[in-house]
Amino acid sequence: MNFWWLWLLSVFWLRSLNTARTKGADAAVKGDMANIRAQAEIFYDTVESPTDIVGYGVSISTCATGMFNDSIIKAAVAHIDANDYGSPNNPVCNTDSTGQKWAISTTLKGAATAWCIDNSGNVGSATTADVATAGVCQ
Repeated sequence: MNFWWLWLLSVFWLRSLNTARTKGADAAVKGDMANIRAQAEIFYDTVESPTDIVGYGVSISTCATGMFNDSIIKAAVAHIDANDYGSPNNPVCNTDSTGQKWAISTTLKGAATAWCIDNSGNVGSATTADVATAGVCQ
């Protein structure tokens, strides 16, 4: 009889532990994205002419070039990739054709919904991970 009580308690304990881990991973992703916003502005302010980078980078569609190649941003993107839902196309990073807008989105573990942030002030959830398009969360 005592065995069943112990088993039942351990099941609930493990479930709550997994929920806490998921919430922690989602909070880490959101925090990294907020840090990217601040670092992107530093990147933008320090890019000086003449360079091959305009603004945040022109028409970027990967997380490896332009502002996303900045060492601090690159580390944040890697941390997001390690803590997101794990979809093969996450995170999604891009800029617009003028290099003046950027966005990044990924799928959160908790609700399997996307979280997006851009430099226009948009931040929040959406229904698909590919919400970052042409430097804007949609």
